Amino acid sequence: MNIIEAAAQFAKANYPPEGIAHVREMLYYCGLFAAPTGADGEILTVATYLHAVAAHLYRWEEHDVKSAEMASLFLREHK
Repeated sequence: MNIIEAAAQFAKANYPPEGIAHVREMLYYCGLFAAPTGADGEILTVATYLHAVAAHLYRWEEHDVKSAEMASLFLREHK
């Protein structure tokens, strides 16, 4: 399983099903951003999934910090 598939599964397991449309929308915007800027689409995709989960689990209070902490752990487990 690649890192994007792992992040998608993680999001599916930890994000409410009714919110997945929002995640898909954010993934679409990441794709629009990555192409003209040369940003790494894989990194943006994984970050989008993990950020969405952190926002859900920790609400908006410090979700940015929690998202970074969660991403660090997730990426260590999936290298």
